[in-house]
Amino acid sequence: MKRLPHLLLLVLLLGIAAWWIVANPIFLQTLILDYQRLVSRPCRQPITYRINAIDPRFKLTNTQVVDILKKAETIWEVPTGKNLFEYSSEGDVAVDLVYDYRQENANKLTALGITLDDTRGSYDALNAKYKTLQSDYTRKNSIFNTLYRQFQTQKA
Repeated sequence: MKRLPHLLLLVLLLGIAAWWIVANPIFLQTLILDYQRLVSRPCRQPITYRINAIDPRFKLTNTQVVDILKKAETIWEVPTGKNLFEYSSEGDVAVDLVYDYRQENANKLTALGITLDDTRGSYDALNAKYKTLQSDYTRKNSIFNTLYRQFQTQKA
């Protein structure tokens, strides 16, 4: 008889939990997905990737990009001891090499003889220097154009 109140309380709590789960189907779906992820053992199969697009301004071939990406794979795979990534022409993840303003700025800095480091801070410092040089050029070019117009006026 002493266990009857505990048993009734347990049945009541289980009933409330069952009603709440049925009344909130999103919670049940989330619970099922979490269970499936837990049971599925992540990283059991490698993530496949493919080369989708390479901007020609990079001057890289598909083969060169695949070689670079395979080297990048090892950064993740060696410590884990697992094959996490795999190249496949039909891979799930598309890799695009997009040439944007950062690469354009890096190329301009290189053309100016400024070497690049692989850090974000280095890029930011060099980009600031580039903008300063560009501003200085624009200012001097404006002065030159003014003087040139004055010269043309005096010459006429």
